[in-house]
Amino acid sequence: MLGQKNRVIHERGIPIPITKKLSTHSKNIFETLDYDLNKNIFDPTNNSPPNDFLVKLKKRMEMFENFENIEISN
Repeated sequence: MLGQKNRVIHERGIPIPITKKLSTHSKNIFETLDYDLNKNIFDPTNNSPPNDFLVKLKKRMEMFENFENIEISN
């Protein structure tokens, strides 16, 4: 590594043209995917993949609530 010289490439690549115009359909898609910064509500479960742990936990909680309701009614 000490004996190797650094090699620098002084060639330019071919420029890639950048289009600035978007179709109205593309703009509408981007607008619907953007988050509204005026909202103060953030729900992490809204855009998260399914979580098996949380699904099982919710089922256990529902069972507990149902059991609790049965005891109260007796």
